[in-house]
Amino acid sequence: MNMTVDQTDFFKTLTEKSDGGALRGDYALADAQYVVKQDWKAYTPEQHALWRRLYERQARLAPGRACDVFIDSLAKMGAADGIPDLERTSALLFKATGWRLVENDWTPAQRQRITYLSASKYRSEAWNGKR
Repeated sequence: MNMTVDQTDFFKTLTEKSDGGALRGDYALADAQYVVKQDWKAYTPEQHALWRRLYERQARLAPGRACDVFIDSLAKMGAADGIPDLERTSALLFKATGWRLVENDWTPAQRQRITYLSASKYRSEAWNGKR
């Protein structure tokens, strides 16, 4: 089975699946590193319900596929009840590991990923609950 993808085909597919390859999200409130503060209160009950359904499905698959430390840590983050509040989750993560979460949408500034990692920050994609 050939898994090689032609770059032209890749970008064509990317464009088709990502609204023409345009940036997602509202960057009006982004800081210099493209970080956009999560508006957790704006998530609807329907979005939280969808998250819970997806989370539950994935959590059932973890035993036997993920190590116990991962499963235990995931439970400690309190992500099962709804879309996580990144400030709260980041505080827990920082206390345990020295790392923080920052939210940003896809950005052409890929070097930011390296900047985040060098500053012990892990990039988290914005999740809007749409299918």
